[in-house]
Amino acid sequence: MMVSEDVLRAGADLFDFDPAALRSINASPAPDGAVYAYEQGGQGFIVKVMLTSAEQIAATRDKIAFVDYLRRGGVNVPDYLPSTRGELVEKVEVEGCAYAILKAAKAPGRQLDFGNPDAWTDWFFETWGQILGRIHALSQQYDGGQHIPTREQEHAFFTNWCSDPDVGAKWQGIGEVLRGLPQPRDAFGLTHNDPHAGNFLIDGDSLTILDFDVCTHHWYALDLAIALFHPIWERRHDDPQAVAAFGRHFWDRFMAGYTRENRLDGFWLAQLPTFMKYRQILFFIALAGQGGQPHPWLTRQLADLREAILADRPAIGFELGA
Repeated sequence: MMVSEDVLRAGADLFDFDPAALRSINASPAPDGAVYAYEQGGQGFIVKVMLTSAEQIAATRDKIAFVDYLRRGGVNVPDYLPSTRGELVEKVEVEGCAYAILKAAKAPGRQLDFGNPDAWTDWFFETWGQILGRIHALSQQYDGGQHIPTREQEHAFFTNWCSDPDVGAKWQGIGEVLRGLPQPRDAFGLTHNDPHAGNFLIDGDSLTILDFDVCTHHWYALDLAIALFHPIWERRHDDPQAVAAFGRHFWDRFMAGYTRENRLDGFWLAQLPTFMKYRQILFFIALAGQGGQPHPWLTRQLADLREAILADRPAIGFELGA
């Protein structure tokens, strides 16, 4: 998304930054948002600008309020900073378009080195799990977020986004399965909804979880399934026994961390294959809807995902154990 100088100047007046100091950190900016970084007084800051509407900005404000609640509850999340008017999210209108603008202190740390096997440590797995456990425990005590999308809205959104009729039929099928599940408070609430390893920053012995853009009212087990799905999926061409050994070890350490903060009934852990399948189909629809010039990684991902989805292959090919 191209952001005009007028929009940035309006945001600068509200959040006290110099537009000339901003540098874009979107390698491929999303069509509805742009992210910038700048430094001031030896400290780093992030500014995000998104196209918005009355409904969307209400959801954005609720999401940032939830993140702030989590921060106060001890979770390492971005520290969103108030505007000169005391708002964490500001709306500006320029040339007939509305924009939401946010500012946060830049979180310290670096992303996981995905290609380095030594980076996938027990500490990372356990801390990853512990953060999600803390989020879910706090979510059960949270009564806000009324404008944050529901899982029904998420399913409808991806139904409309899906351009592949065969995959769309599978998406409808998994939606029917989920519609039959109960939604008790100890298993269903506000979730991160995208807690893969790429949404964390490592800083020494500290881990910060980022990007609550798709925060949704969903089952907590889906967050666990997302965390498990992606490292297993990326190893799909490796030796099956090695993948199974990795998956079981990851899960044991991840759940050791998770259960320090929260516990899910065994019924929900038994639904993990279903939630992983849900993530697999959603992942395909999201990647297929990106547009632009395809590249080899994306082409391979889409081909492998589509084949696995239409063949009804399980998203995980081994038992996790107790």
